[in-house]
Amino acid sequence: MPTIFSNYNTSPQIIRSSDNILINADFRTPINQRSFVSGALADGIYGIDRWKANGASNITIGTSLTINSGAIEQIVEDPQLNGVEVTISALSGTATGTFDGQAFTVSSTASTTITVGNTGNITCKLTAASSLAALKIEYGPNATPYQPRPHAEERDLCMRYFERILGTTGGGNWYEGAYFITANNVHATFTFTTVKRVKPSSSVSGLDVFSNAVAQQTGFSFVVSDSSDNAIRVTATKTAHGLTAGSVIRLSTGGIIDVDSEL
Repeated sequence: MPTIFSNYNTSPQIIRSSDNILINADFRTPINQRSFVSGALADGIYGIDRWKANGASNITIGTSLTINSGAIEQIVEDPQLNGVEVTISALSGTATGTFDGQAFTVSSTASTTITVGNTGNITCKLTAASSLAALKIEYGPNATPYQPRPHAEERDLCMRYFERILGTTGGGNWYEGAYFITANNVHATFTFTTVKRVKPSSSVSGLDVFSNAVAQQTGFSFVVSDSSDNAIRVTATKTAHGLTAGSVIRLSTGGIIDVDSEL
């Protein structure tokens, strides 16, 4: 893959379709896997992808983002910006907040340039009364026109940190064949759309088991028994279940698997 070298960072930077350091910062059509609707967010709870509340907050999402109270933040994963000059700008509207703990006030006609003073993960925080269509943080001392990413690329970037697998995937139910069956357990693997940042924490609901004769079973309990950065193993348990090869675990319509590798 080609790389370019920036005057503001001696590390090679991968060429992307957008020069925005932030993920999911186009608030006109944000990635929203958790199906957040406008309203209250408790401290540390995510609304739209990659943005969580900093303290009790209230936000409105429509064709733009408005922070009615509190603040939201995105933790940018180790962008290697120590000593690098970056410029913050907004598409339509105004925003106040901090990046790397340094204050900014931006609008569609005014940007802020700062020099990052820390290594590791960097937090971008938007504070109350911010109301804007999109936020951009880019390398260098000048703001350039806002360029949105393709929606599919934005979604993939978000899914590195969080993925919600729904039972409606594929037009109804999602079946995974059991790869290993013991007297009391049935094991199946669910593979993620995108490789995760680290081994995730996961939760499941809406699962059931079918025999190889396509008969729905009852009395099973379900746990995530193992995981990696690209899949989880779900174990269904029922004493002396009597099932044989060809059985499946189904994520039924309305079922949810949440996979969380957020920072």
